[in-house]
Amino acid sequence: MKFDFTPIPAVFNQKLNRFVGEVFLEGKKILVHIPNSGRLQEILTSGREVYLREGKTSGRKYQYDLVLAKMPDSLVLVDSLLPNKIAKNLLEEGIIKPFGQKIDRVVAEQRKGQSRFDFKVQIENTTGFIEVKSVTLVEGKDALFPDAPTIRGVKHLEELKALSSEHLAAVIFLICRDDAVVFKPNYKCDPRFALALKKAAVAGVKVKAYRLKISFEGVYLDREMEVVL
Repeated sequence: MKFDFTPIPAVFNQKLNRFVGEVFLEGKKILVHIPNSGRLQEILTSGREVYLREGKTSGRKYQYDLVLAKMPDSLVLVDSLLPNKIAKNLLEEGIIKPFGQKIDRVVAEQRKGQSRFDFKVQIENTTGFIEVKSVTLVEGKDALFPDAPTIRGVKHLEELKALSSEHLAAVIFLICRDDAVVFKPNYKCDPRFALALKKAAVAGVKVKAYRLKISFEGVYLDREMEVVL
């Protein structure tokens, strides 16, 4: 997926709250929106080279979104809204096949039971549900999720587990950087999520991880990654 914007270089200074950061842009200190609910502690550090996207809508509180960060061995896609668009494209084009065959129809943001899932899919006469999680945390060569406890994430896994007896069900982890070689649930950060993921997998929920290649021009699929539960 090519970006529809040109990344603007800046230098990160500090995170003021969950969604607001302070950066230096052309030597001037400004506030920017951080479109990611994670902690990003090892990524958004003082002095980090980051890249911004200028907002197109009027009436915005902050003129820029922080979308990329430069780590020693990889660019990182910080914007957690883009991975769903990327996943939808990869699923529709048949580039990724979490259920082993090309999906015929992909519909975003569909409610089932008590949850709203990222995608409802159709393969011939079979219906499925997919949840997508963007991963930015890497320790060593391990991509880890989550980087902050997620009650909502646990709920989604429990719902997928319940649905898997009658429907196709999958959770896709998109690794938003290319310096990891394996995906693991983050037991240290959120043991409830890690346990729920393992139980979901045992029940038949497909657990897939795909590494993305990030550049200043866009984001592309690199390869499927090993999942270790």
